[in-house]
Amino acid sequence: MFNIRQFQSKRPVIQLTIQDLVFADDTACIPNSPDELQIMMSKISDARIKFGMAISIRKTVAMLQGINILPTIYVNNEALDSVDHFHHLSSTLTSSLNLDRELDARIDKASVTFGKLTSCM
Repeated sequence: MFNIRQFQSKRPVIQLTIQDLVFADDTACIPNSPDELQIMMSKISDARIKFGMAISIRKTVAMLQGINILPTIYVNNEALDSVDHFHHLSSTLTSSLNLDRELDARIDKASVTFGKLTSCM
């Protein structure tokens, strides 16, 4: 119920809500609902116009977690593809929050690496 470390900390504890994660040319939006995702995407689209940037609809996908019916998300009146898994930076994220696909991918990579090691001996 209580976070004991919070009381033991000598530094102030800050609570914040992360709404999006921005990397070099990637953004992961973290909305609380499909409607909020549409609002976020509209704001991102409006901002890119101001900065003279483009959004590649072909490379942009929507993945929602914890929801059974995937709504259609639009950017510039074009529907984004909805996916049930997404591979990014050597990790696989799934809409079901299941780690099976991620674990299978890592086991496959390890098998290939060990196979290369035994061929060297």
